[in-house]
Amino acid sequence: MVIIPPYATPSPENAGHLPLVENAALAALLASLDHDEHAVDGFVETFIDHWPKRLRRAEESVAAQDTAAIYDCALSIKVSGQMVGALRLSTLGSELESLVRSGRLDDAVPLLDELRAVGDETIRALAEARRRHYHAA
Repeated sequence: MVIIPPYATPSPENAGHLPLVENAALAALLASLDHDEHAVDGFVETFIDHWPKRLRRAEESVAAQDTAAIYDCALSIKVSGQMVGALRLSTLGSELESLVRSGRLDDAVPLLDELRAVGDETIRALAEARRRHYHAA
């Protein structure tokens, strides 16, 4: 069973102060998977591979003002980000979720630029962490 680390999602105002990738979350994921490094690497690889689709889905859903699709996408970004320790990205997913819950869909449009930038930075950080791990092994 995969256990999502018990991090409270920080407020969006604090998102910029969070690390792109929190190693403690990856360590918690590793522990929850009986220290199976290949399984953790699989989660990280899947997260990296799915990011372009998640971002595109967020952009398309916001453009269409599709509340259900935006909400689903926001939850996907938030929870998957928490699992791999992508705290800034997870916080932005939470902010997107909050906008949907409050009916402020127009406010989601400017959030997409930040989501794209932080997502791309996070993917680079995760890919670099994977490279460092395999070169150290």
